[in-house]
Amino acid sequence: MFSKYSEYSSNRVTGAEVIAHRAFFLSFIVTLTAHDCHRNLEPMWQSDVGSSPVVSSALVADVNGDNVKDVLATSLSGQVSVVDGRSGLNLAGWPVTLPGKILFAAPLLFDYDNDGMNELVLVTADGVVSFVKNDGSFLEGETFKVPPLVMKRDWFVVDPEQITNSDYISSVSNPAKSARLASISEFILDDLKDEQLYSNSSSDYGPGDSFWSKYHPGIRPSGLSTDGISVFVDPHIISTPLITDFNADGTEEELVIVANFYFEEKSQLALSGQGLSSEDLQNYLGSAIIVFNLHTKQLVFSSILHVSRKSSQYPAYALSSGSAVPVGGIVVGTSSGTVYFVKSSLNEPLFLSTMDSLPGQVIVSDVNQDGSLEILAIDNSGNIACKDFKGKMVWETTVSSSSAAGIRVADVDGDGFMEAVVATFDGYLWVLEGDTGKVLDGWPVKLPTEVRATVLLTKLVPGESTAADIIVPLIEGQIAIIRGSDRCTDLISVGKTVLGSAVSADIVPGRLGLEMVLGADDGTLLCIAHTPNTPTDSLALPVGRNQLFSWPAETLPCSGTTFYSGKVGVRFTTKSLENTQITGKYFPVEFEIRDEQPKDVKGKFYNLKIFIGRQLIFKKSYKSPGIYTEQVEVPSKPCRAVLVLKLITEHGQCFQNSLHLSFNDRFNDDMAWLLLVPFITTGCLLLILHGWTQRGKCSIQIDPLPLKELKDLKEKVKRERQVNPVLNVKPTQPHPSEVTEVDVLEEGEIPHQPTVPYTEALLTDYELIRIGLQLGEPLFRKLLFQLGEVVEDLSLFRKLLFFSGDISPSLNLFKVPPTDLTTASARYVKVPPQTSSITPIQVYIEGQSDFIDLRRSRIELELSLKKNDSGNLTARNDDVGNMLAPANNLAHNIFNQINMRCNGTLLTEQVNMYHLKAFIQTVINHDRDDGETILAPAAWRKWIVPGTTLEFDFYLNQPDLFINGEANPPSEPVRLNTDDIKLTFYMCLVKLNPSIYMEIVSGLSKSTATWGTYPMAKTQMRQFPQDNGATYKEINNPFNGKVHQKIILDILDTNAFNGQYNYDPLAFQKAGIQYVKQIMNGEEYPYETIELNSTNGRNDMRGYYRFLEATGCLDRGSGNMVRFSDWGHDKHCTLFACNFYHESSPL
Repeated sequence: MFSKYSEYSSNRVTGAEVIAHRAFFLSFIVTLTAHDCHRNLEPMWQSDVGSSPVVSSALVADVNGDNVKDVLATSLSGQVSVVDGRSGLNLAGWPVTLPGKILFAAPLLFDYDNDGMNELVLVTADGVVSFVKNDGSFLEGETFKVPPLVMKRDWFVVDPEQITNSDYISSVSNPAKSARLASISEFILDDLKDEQLYSNSSSDYGPGDSFWSKYHPGIRPSGLSTDGISVFVDPHIISTPLITDFNADGTEEELVIVANFYFEEKSQLALSGQGLSSEDLQNYLGSAIIVFNLHTKQLVFSSILHVSRKSSQYPAYALSSGSAVPVGGIVVGTSSGTVYFVKSSLNEPLFLSTMDSLPGQVIVSDVNQDGSLEILAIDNSGNIACKDFKGKMVWETTVSSSSAAGIRVADVDGDGFMEAVVATFDGYLWVLEGDTGKVLDGWPVKLPTEVRATVLLTKLVPGESTAADIIVPLIEGQIAIIRGSDRCTDLISVGKTVLGSAVSADIVPGRLGLEMVLGADDGTLLCIAHTPNTPTDSLALPVGRNQLFSWPAETLPCSGTTFYSGKVGVRFTTKSLENTQITGKYFPVEFEIRDEQPKDVKGKFYNLKIFIGRQLIFKKSYKSPGIYTEQVEVPSKPCRAVLVLKLITEHGQCFQNSLHLSFNDRFNDDMAWLLLVPFITTGCLLLILHGWTQRGKCSIQIDPLPLKELKDLKEKVKRERQVNPVLNVKPTQPHPSEVTEVDVLEEGEIPHQPTVPYTEALLTDYELIRIGLQLGEPLFRKLLFQLGEVVEDLSLFRKLLFFSGDISPSLNLFKVPPTDLTTASARYVKVPPQTSSITPIQVYIEGQSDFIDLRRSRIELELSLKKNDSGNLTARNDDVGNMLAPANNLAHNIFNQINMRCNGTLLTEQVNMYHLKAFIQTVINHDRDDGETILAPAAWRKWIVPGTTLEFDFYLNQPDLFINGEANPPSEPVRLNTDDIKLTFYMCLVKLNPSIYMEIVSGLSKSTATWGTYPMAKTQMRQFPQDNGATYKEINNPFNGKVHQKIILDILDTNAFNGQYNYDPLAFQKAGIQYVKQIMNGEEYPYETIELNSTNGRNDMRGYYRFLEATGCLDRGSGNMVRFSDWGHDKHCTLFACNFYHESSPL
């Protein structure tokens, strides 16, 4: 549901109008108001970018170099997606997955391999930095690893004997001095240890893996050192790093990472046997700044900020990204309440301020417009401090609550002066004067829910006013758009919870205003745009001007956290945007330096640099704004590269813009044509001298079919038509002008001699197949050659040239089944579980050289049902109250969830209701011969291509769900141990015929987008609780805008759903339902109840025993199992089905 209403000065406005729309949601409900702050917005596209939440903001940039904005997003489960900004469709080669990795950080862009095109820089939660090219391929070996933190084992213990030692007292008062980063020499390089750690851990990679590192070989140590003196603490990256000029050498090539070091719960379990208990591991927590030089590919700087225990009142976490300083360095805050300034020229970080815990980003901006940068921070007590870099307080104030998002700076009301903007946890949006810190008149604005995401400062329609627009994602599936001039508020319901900040950019040039992109908690990206042809279309700015108002990332790579409302910046002119094909040695670059800031803030000079990729090719200083043209040298080799403009003002304000150009890339085409000219000239001369070959003549290059045999063939066709009525089809006679001549040669006759048109030799497809069976391969090849232009479709039959030959079909004693010409053989390979654990049972399949047929693969489950005292279950009729037996459909009912990952990508829905889905499918299929329904996943009918890794996780239900008893026992009587369950996966490997195999492999090498994608007819399950006593239930948009074909509704008791021995988990109740309505776009669709049909006259109904298997209810007349006689609309159990189309056939 995409709904919207407006507020003016926080007052709700009434009135609504329903508007039909083509959006990805079921309907588009807009509240129209009389106020001009109403936004004519529409959903532009929605794209699935993973099965887990998108926790970081998206990045809008041109990735593939076509000068069309793309959207980059990462999901928590390690999937990285790049979609076309105009359509929301994945680019070729995307998405990619980092197996076993978690991504909190947003992607970054940098020309790492110096080819002129940017690569994606990805930093995982466990501190692995990898690089991906714009086609989705990884740069193998080019991987960095954040080293672990080395802390003394007893760093928190005070030695009374050292109390007079000044150095000891200094280390105790500042324990960060005694901590250090592990060196590369301390990484584990032993082959045996390497193999062992790699096989049991997903946090590190060994040689041969796509994430191995030639700069940091081996496995990072973790836990207690071999001498027992130190502890190696695991790194964690929970914020987005920065690429900046950290060392102030004029080149932005340093990757600055804010790292935390601690032990996760799973690490604590793994390390508990190394001499450190879980309680001991709580004593090690630290934070640090790590700097990698992306040019020299080395770790060039590190600074330990703070260490503490996890239980400390002010723990040493650094929860947010740092902020770059133009003069070099970075500012960052920690949970200890300290603001640090870290610079490469300083041995230790500088303490700039001490406050309460700092959950949000500490920012750097000239908020009071005095020409110098200030530091702004908000702590957990709601205190906001503005200080200069000497630590002097500029102003301070207090707001209603804290903010995890931090502060942003912009001219909110359009008066020319900057304000600080912050959205607090309790749902207030505060705007403070930049020079005094006082709350601006009319603020704060109360929002309807709490706020967790960073506010976005932008201008959705540049040119309509000078005030800024403030976009705030709310936690209940809404986004608030507040106009800075008068606080007029639009609330837009998108039906999804947005966790990260929204971003804005001119994704579709020529369309009014900017587009917004948001990432949701269900793994989707939403793009929202202005409806075209609105009354403000006349406000459209010149091409390229909208770029100055864009905010394409949560923290801009150059501008940081300040929005300048398009008043200052640099952009390409229309002339440069149109000239993207560059030839010659030099080319002109036309650009505009824009600065409409107040005179007191305006700079006296503007330093401009032009880069191709990361190579600096031009720099110059300008004294005033304006449009300039500079001649720039073309790269020495033909290529396509990104051209970057970077502008730095007198006061350190930084802006950049980029454009992709092709440099002499048509040179190879010109050379090819130049070489082809002599051949074309020669060919024309030969045609003039020797003339053209007559149309329709067939130049025979192989031994022809003799005329006599062809005439015999004609008679054979006539006889076949008399014997086989199915072949007695009169061939279509062509128009005389379209009759093709066929050369038929007598023995010794010279080719090309004209003959009488042989129109009677035209054959139908059926005749051709039968004749081929009788002629055999050699004669049939000749016939195909001679009739190549008169047979309707030879492309099919040229693939079917291999026949057994001479036996008449009338003599066959057996019916030959259809032959799969693509498959050569199939075999089964036994795959045991990866571990002995049953929580879950994990099966891992390496990439195979053959194709995997998942449809024919199977699992074998050996199950032993025992009581907790190792005794057998009681299933006797005279043991009333203790009788226990398996529930229906046991083979599926034992599983709670089955996860399947393909190359690390999760394909299955995680809803913990696998047993219900399998049972519903069994019921619907119970009397169908084909066993096919919409519930069958289409992707599993495809072959899995070679080299694809598969992972299966089998999660088990508790015994009280798949075991039924006549009474609920006081304690858990049935055990579930590893000794009771044995699961084996039998993988079906298929060998294809060489021609088919080579065709598929060739297709894979050309385009993974076409050959490596498996379409799925997905089923989704949702659960909705019904309150006690409630007689009505309405469910809105249960599938997030996806259009379904059928809905199956079941009603289940809460105890049965959760699992209880005396409740059958599959007893779908009638529950006195009077009606079920499905309303799609305002139209009601009927429903029907599903009944088991036993009146078809068959003695044994397909699926009947599947429905009742392993329950004992076939032999007993009582019990709480679901019996066949219980099922039906007039009985106790049923399902309700709704089709999407009226004319759909019943299930």
